[in-house]
Amino acid sequence: MAMKKIIFIVCIFLLSINIFAKTNVEKQVEKIREEFVKINSEKNYKVEMN
Repeated sequence: MAMKKIIFIVCIFLLSINIFAKTNVEKQVEKIREEFVKINSEKNYKVEMN
């Protein structure tokens, strides 16, 4: 019984790490996307200026 409890706790622990990692990755992707859009719009603006 104790062994099952330990395995259960480890599983929940791993799941919570996974969920945390996913949200972290999504934040990073969002930042990169914002930067990309910013750079792209700046390039377009410079092209229009010329």
